[in-house]
Amino acid sequence: MSESELIAGISGVRGIVGESLGPPEAMAFGAAMGSWLAERRGGPPHAVVARDGRRSGAALADAAAAGLMSVGARVTRLDPVATPGAAIVARRLRADGGVMVTASHNPVAWNGLKPLLGEARPPMPEEAEDLLARFRAAAPRGVGSPSYGTESDWPGAPHAHAEAVARLVDARAIRDRGFRVALDSVHGAGGAGAYALLSELGVRVVEHLGAEPTGAFPHAPEPLPANLGELCAATGRAGADLGLAQDPDADRLALVDESGRCLSEECTFALAAQRVLERAGPGATVVANLATSRMIDEIARSAGARLVRSPVGEANVVAAMRAAGAAVGGEGNGGVILPAASHVRDALVAMGLILELLATRNRPLSALAAALPDAEMIKEKRPLGDVPVAAVAEALERAFPDAAVDRRDGLRFDFSDRWVLVRPSNTEPVLRVIAEAPTAAGARELIEAVGKHVPAA
Repeated sequence: MSESELIAGISGVRGIVGESLGPPEAMAFGAAMGSWLAERRGGPPHAVVARDGRRSGAALADAAAAGLMSVGARVTRLDPVATPGAAIVARRLRADGGVMVTASHNPVAWNGLKPLLGEARPPMPEEAEDLLARFRAAAPRGVGSPSYGTESDWPGAPHAHAEAVARLVDARAIRDRGFRVALDSVHGAGGAGAYALLSELGVRVVEHLGAEPTGAFPHAPEPLPANLGELCAATGRAGADLGLAQDPDADRLALVDESGRCLSEECTFALAAQRVLERAGPGATVVANLATSRMIDEIARSAGARLVRSPVGEANVVAAMRAAGAAVGGEGNGGVILPAASHVRDALVAMGLILELLATRNRPLSALAAALPDAEMIKEKRPLGDVPVAAVAEALERAFPDAAVDRRDGLRFDFSDRWVLVRPSNTEPVLRVIAEAPTAAGARELIEAVGKHVPAA
């Protein structure tokens, strides 16, 4: 698979704008989504269309809306808004579903189309396959209405998102602490909603980097430590209690402690889940994907909670959460899902839960992070190209004969205190290789062992 090919999967479709993705594909996706929703509803559907701040987003959102209306849908357009905000507003408006125009953390040349359902969730894997089959066929059926659909605007989606999240955390405890934060919204869709939430919780934003949703990313948009140097400097310079980094569609959150040190993105879900499980008490269930740190294993064990692992991908996590009645779920990339808010990863939810944890523990972020179980993780990408996947899988299983093997999503090899996962990405034309061990050297050994069979570029 080349970078210029359209990537279609349970997360929707993504591609490079002007090469594999443009208004024709967006219109076809909108029409497929509209006719699919119409069959579920039994008549013309109501759908929302939203976008993050990418410069290509407006044209693609227009095309997706046109596709929806072409099959009779009533379309409500939202402000540039975070993906979880679009899901929450879709439920509030009792829409049947919608399309979010976003490529999440992918570089600026990319964009994508993510389906959402009116229950504030992504389609489940089997639903996503049905939708994608219709999109690939490029022949969506009409909905029995001779009239073209209609379109209207609904302003204020970011504030509605913030209000919904603020109701789910201990706002009084957070306000009493008078937190000061630095915020990096990377000129994506999450700035307005995050600022509104923090203001509602009495948190002072001492520096707001990349506040406007212009799509002109000031750094690589994935919220990884290597990309957050300016936020680290701003947090230390301002004497803030913590720094908060969103990705462009604000479904992921990374943390900077009070010293200006960027934490691993794995800490976000671990700390947020810790707070939810404290609230829920023994017997609760937490869901994490197969690429998430073992920190969550120890947190679940300490809380008397049950841990369920799922394949990677938001839809897979949500499917497992719904089946298990989970109190919280998420992914180690900084994505936190709180069912009381929505079944979508939500950076604002993560902010609220972590601020609540800081307030109730009355300890700095550095201390809470230091108390997490020791875990060192290395994540690498390898070009997919013409890799003979079946042959590689066979070789890896021979290389790790003493490991427990999970084949639900690529291959995950578990040892007593470490693991390694090799899987094709859902969102990029690459193989992901992820290893975790008590030490960085141990994780590197696993990466190098895999590298003998899955070469780097």
